[in-house]
Amino acid sequence: VQEGRDFRLTPRVLELGHGYWTGTSLAEILRPVLTRASQELEQSCSAAVLDGPFLLYIARVHTERIIRVNLDVGTRMPAFLTSMGRVLLADLPPATVRRVLEAAPRTPRTPRTVTDVEALLEEIAQVRRQDHAVVTA
Repeated sequence: VQEGRDFRLTPRVLELGHGYWTGTSLAEILRPVLTRASQELEQSCSAAVLDGPFLLYIARVHTERIIRVNLDVGTRMPAFLTSMGRVLLADLPPATVRRVLEAAPRTPRTPRTVTDVEALLEEIAQVRRQDHAVVTA
């Protein structure tokens, strides 16, 4: 990203090397925490960052299940589609969330996917009030 005459890296640089995060100290630090959470919850657990309108997974621990969701380190998804993405968006100022959502591709994934910016802003405001998110569509 260019800022005046300076440049800085953004999370998008991870697209250059999917395997990079699996060997970094951050992934190594996150892995035991995610493993403990996964064992306690009996669910897969992830860590991710926002990259503009996208959620970028930087660490993940899977559970042994018959059906496994294929989300691995380096996977990018529109943030509005996921509970983790909505939690991270809820931490941003509302005006920033609006800009992110308006710039985001909001392609529905199911017939019940919310794609309207105003409706998403309200859902993210609700996440901010309740400190958690659940996405069912």
